[in-house]
This record gives sequence, C-alpha cells and structure tokens, in this order.
Amino acid sequence: MILSGTVENIIFRNQDNGYSVIVLDVNGEPITCVGNFSVVSEGQQIDVEGEYKTGKYGPQFPVR
Repeated sequence: MILSGTVENIIFRNQDNGYSVIVLDVNGEPITCVGNFSVVSEGQQIDVEGEYKTGKYGPQFPVR
C-alpha cells in the first residue's frame, strides 16, 4: 500500500541510522509512520510504502 501526504510532525529521529517516527497527514487523517527515512522535514510532501500494523504503541504504518 502506498500513502501520500505531508509530514505533520517528526516525533523521533535517530541521526545515526535515519530511523524515524513521523506523523503523516493523509487527506486530513494523521498516520504514524515508522522506518528509515533519508532526510525528511515537517511540511514536506512524501510517498511511503508499507502496511498497517497494531503493536505496543498502537496503530502504525511501518514503511519499506
């Protein structure tokens, strides 16, 4: 599944490996995305690919 949206918030970013937790605004719906992102900034329009999962921290969208 591919989602397109705007980076609303960067919750966490590991500067060493790029692992990040971000909130992506997809048509007004906030989606928590987790995974390795090269460079991402708030307000940036991005496309992510992955599948929805529910785990310890609630619903998330791990990206590939």
